[in-house]
Amino acid sequence: MSTPYNPGDSKDNCGFCAIAHGLYLQNPAVVVTADQLYLDTLQRLGLTREENKDPIPRMLIFPEPMLDSKRVSVAYDALLHRAHGLSSYTITSVAEATDLRFKGANDLSLVRQFMQGFSNKTWTMKDFLQVRWDILKSQGRNPSFQGLERQIAGELVGHSIVGSKTKNHFINVHIDPSGSITAFDAQDGNRYDGRGLNYRLGTVDLFMRLLL
Repeated sequence: MSTPYNPGDSKDNCGFCAIAHGLYLQNPAVVVTADQLYLDTLQRLGLTREENKDPIPRMLIFPEPMLDSKRVSVAYDALLHRAHGLSSYTITSVAEATDLRFKGANDLSLVRQFMQGFSNKTWTMKDFLQVRWDILKSQGRNPSFQGLERQIAGELVGHSIVGSKTKNHFINVHIDPSGSITAFDAQDGNRYDGRGLNYRLGTVDLFMRLLL
């Protein structure tokens, strides 16, 4: 199903769609489409569409350490022809180039624990804080409950882009102060609660908290 961010109903541009929705959240006066972001990215990378064919897939790449030293899929060969590596086409590098303001997760295990917990249990934020506090105490750490509460609010609450390598998908997620999770897939318009999001993604391998 098409959306304002994906009017052509493409099936492989979820990263561009998530960035487009993130840009809208930061500036509701402007709606940019995933198609336009893709074309802008091609121009920035010095690539062109010939005979109405994409030179590289519209699926953005997950950022990883030493990414440019890894084997390149044939589909992304055009990046090398222009002396670009895979790192130039990750969701984070493209988001930065579009001026999307975000902060990566300091502790991805915290994000995973939160998402998993709220997908399987009827929890409140206070319940999760208690579980997290108990875990840290069992590891020999001595956090204050108030400090942990500030950390959770500062790192998780708000809008974000979440990525899954299991499903090769990026999606927009909102976490409110109570811990309620709602997700919006800007690619197809589907919406999910915490349980549905866990089923849709399978794993959480990227978390970009938007700075609004």
